[in-house]
Amino acid sequence: MKYYLKNILPFLYVSVKLVQQLRTQHRYLKQELDPHLLHALQNNDGTLDDTDFKKIRNYYALFVVAIVGENYCRLRGLKMSSRERKILSYQGAMTGLYDDFFDHENRDSTQVKEMMRAPFDFKAHNSAEKLFLIFLQEVHRNLEDKAPFENIFNEIYTVQLESKKQLNSLLTASQLKQISEKKGGWSHLFYRITLSNSLEKEEQTALFELGSLLQQVNDIFDVWKDLQSGISTFVTQANDIHTLKADFELQMKKVQQLLYNLPYKATHKRDCFFQFMILIGMGIVALNQYLELQKNNNGRFEAANFTRKQLVCDMQKKSNLFKLMKVCLSYNFNK
Repeated sequence: MKYYLKNILPFLYVSVKLVQQLRTQHRYLKQELDPHLLHALQNNDGTLDDTDFKKIRNYYALFVVAIVGENYCRLRGLKMSSRERKILSYQGAMTGLYDDFFDHENRDSTQVKEMMRAPFDFKAHNSAEKLFLIFLQEVHRNLEDKAPFENIFNEIYTVQLESKKQLNSLLTASQLKQISEKKGGWSHLFYRITLSNSLEKEEQTALFELGSLLQQVNDIFDVWKDLQSGISTFVTQANDIHTLKADFELQMKKVQQLLYNLPYKATHKRDCFFQFMILIGMGIVALNQYLELQKNNNGRFEAANFTRKQLVCDMQKKSNLFKLMKVCLSYNFNK
């Protein structure tokens, strides 16, 4: 309770800002991306479905800019430029399509590499590839420096290939967690590298660790979905949520300290971390739900033996939103 009063005003501030950021980006997407999506829908050969369009509009192109991009701009103390908003929007839009390219067993991954290497020359085979290339071409048109962007994109390609080992995997929880951490870390650097301010080593380390932590949140929330898809993660393989939560909280504190040590204004660093803490806190809420399952299962967490209702943590429920608020207000965020 002693941290509640100290944290409540900063969290109220970043929560209001988050709503504003989401509204701004939502309006931007209707203007910038909707024409491309409408054309793709009208000429769809069946390789794009409703889920693809929803992921672009309501998830990747929205949150990559409204949360990730806005917070990295907040960290430096400069507002997002029109170029940065445009390039981040197209980076977000292409993310879901790119991930899906690695989910099809029959796809030759070298074709994905060719699209990455020569987006203006590659001849699309279907609607999904065509839309992806439109987005990637827009990214290239707005890049200030292609070399670091392509270096990080190649790292993402490597970890995407590695993540295919998660399908019906025999890897240990530790090995699966390493894949998750690399995927999240490189993804965040992929979005950060296109901002105008230079990316120094200290910040690169901090954002890689932050991305790793947020990817862990994804894996924590996706337990049911991953089980149904035959995908193994460090959470589906876990048998003790106490240990998993302790490790997660240690990573959370590590990320906080790395961010707070950056050479930026203290209030900018605090607000950046606090807004990301809303997402991190969702991971804590889900882990607490799994702890209750473990408690009622003879002290052992066995994801494969639980039902959908038991594993899915619905953050639209008022009870879970209240739990999230309590989590965000209860930690000591002093340096």
